[in-house]
Parts: sequence; C-alpha cells; structure tokens
Amino acid sequence: MQKEGFKITKVNTELGVVNVKKRQYEVRVTLINPDESMQIITLDEAGKIARRRNLKLLRVLERDPKTDRAVYKLLSSKYFLQYSFYFANWA
Repeated sequence: MQKEGFKITKVNTELGVVNVKKRQYEVRVTLINPDESMQIITLDEAGKIARRRNLKLLRVLERDPKTDRAVYKLLSSKYFLQYSFYFANWA
C-alpha cells in the first residue's frame, strides 16, 4: 500500500517532450508493540517485524486524527483470537 506521486523533471516545449519521473512515497504508520511501546515506521517494516516475531498485525485505527496516520498493533495469536472474537460479536 504505497502512494505514487509524479514530478516533472524536464520540459522541452520545442519537441513537445515531457519527462515524468515517478516518486514513491512510503506509508508511515504508528505501531504499538506488545509491551505497549509505540514507534513510527513504514507498513512494510511493520509486516517484516510481525513475521520475524511470529505475531499478528492488527489495524486498530484507520486514521488517527491527531497524527493523520494509521495505527497498527502487534498481537500474539492468543490475543488476536480474543480481539477477532470480540469484534465478530460486536458487529
């Protein structure tokens, strides 16, 4: 999930040539660790950390109004099942 932006690098009006260079923007998220510490990293890095630690990555908030970033939480399988059971019954 990455946003793509465009930046015009060179314009040649005589030949009508416009070179457009794509710029990749990294999506930053707020990650809440199992010990309740927080860090701001990219979504790809959060996925790598979850796989390395054998944890699940759960999106808690779509967008935090204060920071304008999504909030994700790392959970063990036990707590992930409790969260999913809670949300399944709540909906």
